[in-house]
Amino acid sequence: MHAITEASGAFVLYPSGAVAGAPGSEVALPGHSPGEIGVNPGLTYDVAENKWIPAPYYWLAPAGRLYIFEDFATGKTFVVNVSSGSATQLAVPSGWFPFGTSDDGVYVQASAPGGAWFYPFDGSQARLLTEGNYWLKYNSDSIWRLSAGSAGLLVRHDLFTGADRTLTTLGGWNDILGFDAQGDPLILNSTDIPSSSSKQSYKFMLIGADGHATTIWSGNGYRAVGLAVGDNHGVWFVIANSDGLPGHEGLYLWTPHTGAKLIAALDGNIADGIAGTCT
Repeated sequence: MHAITEASGAFVLYPSGAVAGAPGSEVALPGHSPGEIGVNPGLTYDVAENKWIPAPYYWLAPAGRLYIFEDFATGKTFVVNVSSGSATQLAVPSGWFPFGTSDDGVYVQASAPGGAWFYPFDGSQARLLTEGNYWLKYNSDSIWRLSAGSAGLLVRHDLFTGADRTLTTLGGWNDILGFDAQGDPLILNSTDIPSSSSKQSYKFMLIGADGHATTIWSGNGYRAVGLAVGDNHGVWFVIANSDGLPGHEGLYLWTPHTGAKLIAALDGNIADGIAGTCT
């Protein structure tokens, strides 16, 4: 399992939970220097290329050969060859946000009035996928969104048929943190926007294809943070809080048979969350 701080990564050994350093994890975006604070948009371990990349997990293409990043200073979006480090600018408009990457292109959220677009890496014509709304995540053959307001509708847009389907109504505040190995969404739910209150309650849930919600973790003052991922071991996630209260923080693994089990206690090595699946 791979974990991160802001500027460097680490390996969490499974099943022991021991944390090992990763000297090669101090990487940089094209035009920058390794280890800079406040520059990299994320950090991910690319299993296919056996190297770390300076971008979040969902900006790495599934085959591991390419990743994308948005230069927040200029608003420009680039695709980078992991092996060579060469970067090519894509024709994504400034202010539009990339929310997912396939091996062929990037999925982008348009600014107001919303809508999702696909920009191919080969430079061919961009495609409008669906008009309106604000899309949060891409996974395999679908893109996902949560409705605004307190209703909390979880909506899946099928990229093959073009159809929208509401899986469930969650209520309250919600965020999609990732997907399990079957492509089902992992949702953080609370009654309100997350805060530093030790009394605020949170649920971390798996929503099945039939809309059924399975609670993976729940608690007050603590919540799942950053990326959550599924692999053949189960669902990996990090629990943290902003009050510094002891007792529940760390890297967890959940399966339907064992429930959530603490694998490694939280410290500076995994303070910013998961950087990839278990290898």
